[in-house]
Amino acid sequence: MLFVDIALASLPQKNVDEIIEQYSQDKEVEYIHLPRLLIWAGIAQMKASKAAQMARNINDLRILLLDCCRNRKCKKSREKVEQLTQNGYQVFAKMKSSDEDVLMIVEGDAEKISEIAAFMIGKRGCKFMQIKGNFNTQDIHVVVDDVRNMQVKA
Repeated sequence: MLFVDIALASLPQKNVDEIIEQYSQDKEVEYIHLPRLLIWAGIAQMKASKAAQMARNINDLRILLLDCCRNRKCKKSREKVEQLTQNGYQVFAKMKSSDEDVLMIVEGDAEKISEIAAFMIGKRGCKFMQIKGNFNTQDIHVVVDDVRNMQVKA
């Protein structure tokens, strides 16, 4: 049985859901799932802004906190995320500095995005996030630019 688990883990994943399913079972990983109802409850507390407007389009949010994992596991999981670009996902943004690495991939077309996945490695650990919904590509660009501006100021 252990051999089967190892063999399945080494196969390339076809989508973000498969990566989330694999790592959410790992005892070193903390898995967080926010269904739409909880997301909407949080949005109700937000001030009117571009981020709040965009958040209304979120249907599902899943996060893997790989902070307690060994560095090797973080690097391996990032490689799996990057391999998804061979299965229809597109690189939306890459940001790398001496102590941070962010990879954002999306699934959709030039105008609408149905899924966003972001992998982040930094001083505070390693995280992977999946957001499903219906997003305008321009809105995502605004958020990415905001994040880049925050990195420059920090």
